[in-house]
Amino acid sequence: KTGVTVFNIRTGQEVAKIKPKDSLREIRFSANGQLLIVSAAEHESVWDIATGELRHEMPNFRHRPMPDVVCKKVLETDENGYIWAIADKVKPPPHQSMLVRYSPDAQKTEILIPELAESVLAVHAALSTDRTLLAVNTIRASKEMPRIEIDVWDVATAKKIKHFAG
Repeated sequence: KTGVTVFNIRTGQEVAKIKPKDSLREIRFSANGQLLIVSAAEHESVWDIATGELRHEMPNFRHRPMPDVVCKKVLETDENGYIWAIADKVKPPPHQSMLVRYSPDAQKTEILIPELAESVLAVHAALSTDRTLLAVNTIRASKEMPRIEIDVWDVATAKKIKHFAG
């Protein structure tokens, strides 16, 4: 298992220790620098940097009962505390990748783009700084070789505005 130690860069003092439940894949700061978004092997979580406390473990496949929507990747938190993420609708089938915005307490889900892709592996996703555009890098199965593609979406209209083939 791995963890994160947060230091105050100005003083060199240790501020907090963050210990996710699974092996760490990625960490990044929230836009306001007060939260740490942690991507672990099987879940996403949001931590308070000042205290080292877990603020939210995002809904995932291990939760019981199984949620209708599971968080695959937290993209960012905005200035109002909303958590923007790529999520999968798992109930009812079929599974569907989508862009969602969780309430600041991570209890309510607002679907912003309901159908990003069906049965694809979303490798990377990024929101523009003003959160008007979403770019999603996907790998689609193919008989010869997997196709790596990038789709750009307009968040306000939930429409794909550009496709880059692999």
